[in-house]
Amino acid sequence: MLSVNLQPLTRDETDALARELLSDADPAEATLLELYDRSGGNPLFLIELVALTEAGGGADLPDTLRTLIAARLDQLTLAQRQLLENAAARGRQLADGLRRMSNKHPLIGDVRGRGLVIGVAILGLDGLKRYGFKT
Repeated sequence: MLSVNLQPLTRDETDALARELLSDADPAEATLLELYDRSGGNPLFLIELVALTEAGGGADLPDTLRTLIAARLDQLTLAQRQLLENAAARGRQLADGLRRMSNKHPLIGDVRGRGLVIGVAILGLDGLKRYGFKT
């Protein structure tokens, strides 16, 4: 497995990304500072914080990514939430089926994923791993 350590965005980089994401052409310095403080330079956290803010849920920004995702999920309609839950369930079924197939077919290696994003290691005849992703 390849592991890549990414450093957090700097304050300037965070501000630049936030300015691109925010609908306000000239966001207040206090807004940019709060987005940086809350995100800690984590781009995913920043993107989700901006999305929450833009959707009107940013009066008190969450401190953790987990709390932020829960707040974003709370904004979904019932139909959207049901779609998300169905995708997660179908993804488990897909992964389980691929794992069962790997017992019968030696060219199928490791199967990993969540929801409808599944990675499958396909072993070529030369023994090298090839990855395919189903989404």
